[in-house]
Amino acid sequence: MLVDHGELNMGDPNTLVNFVNTYADQYPADHYLVILWDHGDGWYNRSFIKDPLFKGIGPDETNNDVLGVANHEYYDALDAISAYIGAPIDILAHDACLMGMQEVAYEARNFVNYLVFSEHTEPGYGYPYTDILNWLNSHPNATPQQLSSAIVNLYVQSYQPGGSQYPAGSVTQSAITTGASFQSLTQKINIFAQELINAGGRYQSDIMDARYYSQEYPTDTLWPYYRYIDLYDFAQRIKSSTNLPASLRASADSVMAKISSTVIAEGHYTVPNGWPVDNSHGISIYYPEDTSGLNYDYAYLHFTNDYPKWWDFLQGATEIQEELHSSPSSTPSLILTPNPMHNTVAITYNIPYNTEITLQIFDITGRIVKKIFDKHNCKGRQTIYWDGTSDTGVNVPDGIYFCRIVAGEWQAIAKIVLLK
Repeated sequence: MLVDHGELNMGDPNTLVNFVNTYADQYPADHYLVILWDHGDGWYNRSFIKDPLFKGIGPDETNNDVLGVANHEYYDALDAISAYIGAPIDILAHDACLMGMQEVAYEARNFVNYLVFSEHTEPGYGYPYTDILNWLNSHPNATPQQLSSAIVNLYVQSYQPGGSQYPAGSVTQSAITTGASFQSLTQKINIFAQELINAGGRYQSDIMDARYYSQEYPTDTLWPYYRYIDLYDFAQRIKSSTNLPASLRASADSVMAKISSTVIAEGHYTVPNGWPVDNSHGISIYYPEDTSGLNYDYAYLHFTNDYPKWWDFLQGATEIQEELHSSPSSTPSLILTPNPMHNTVAITYNIPYNTEITLQIFDITGRIVKKIFDKHNCKGRQTIYWDGTSDTGVNVPDGIYFCRIVAGEWQAIAKIVLLK
């Protein structure tokens, strides 16, 4: 121990900034490796922190605080450190659960050259620090890329049979570059999400099947339980589904290719009777198994603001969410814009035959909020507007709603996200 700093708030970004900057001054070096070692939950929250705004890494239970990701504390701390040392941090490693995410990597991209993290939860033993330091001692001229890869390999090996930490649990670990390939990957994800939106409705069941069978990672006991999936595995399942549009499958293939060039090292091991992680590829993404439980703090992430299509996709930005009945000789449709809505949503429908039409708004419990019209005779393309009020004229609260149209034997349901 060099110095005992006493009780500090490890969830305060200033604690991290002051620590790194102080020791960068005292021990100047050509390269810097920073390791964040504590609990982690990706961009999301740890269940034992009482305040639901706590999301990220390094919860301090004494101070009831955490280094947040969605609130930009993680971003701001890395920005301050990079500015102080005059260059990006060479390696930022996360000895913490669930930090191996696209969303986390995007927050760090401008301030770090290589990221090391885990898609899955980590066993309590964490990193094999003796192994890592011994490797570094025997490879003093290692490049940051080589050291990043060594951390990945040594970590996974330590939890395999014969390793110093076996059999603590299933593990994943990966190292990525934040360079041009990562930026290109982010752009490809945005395009992929738009293709998923375009395919919504008619192909919704195929997309949900791909999500259902994708590699996922348990977060905590709060519902919904599985929030994160391996991005490559999901894209691979979309690509392999021959029923899906060719443009969507091609976009999925582009995402897979960019992940392969962004991930410089990846390892995983499924311990006997442990959580299976065999379809891990190095980068996870937020995609809850039930999107009715979305956390809207996701909208504050830099990834969401710069490349919003994945968030649009999660919120259900598709033309028809669920087509229940359709006549082969007709092409009825239902489109909602904008979605999410703030004050008013335009409900555009096309019914190419004479029939009675019923249009209603439901809340998430299935209760009718607004009867827009009931058994109205109409044919053709029409647009009407819902202003976010109930049948009694009261403004309804923000949340998830559903627009249901019934036209003869055809009906459709579309999700509406209300954010006033």
